[in-house]
Amino acid sequence: MYETLSEIVPELLYAVLASALTLLGLFVENTGIQTLGSGDTTMGLWMTAVGIVALYAGFKLAREKVVPGLRAA
Repeated sequence: MYETLSEIVPELLYAVLASALTLLGLFVENTGIQTLGSGDTTMGLWMTAVGIVALYAGFKLAREKVVPGLRAA
């Protein structure tokens, strides 16, 4: 039982982290686009860049850690 639990917990943590990064990226990206629309170009571009990085990190983590872990299970 403990062997199975020790295999599941890291995969679950990776899935939660990937989801959190993706949601954070979507939120920051949306805020950046709204900021760009209001006329603050510098802050809007900065927020959209941070949102893109967070989205990329979330998708990369999901693709490299979560999906292979689910296929192995």
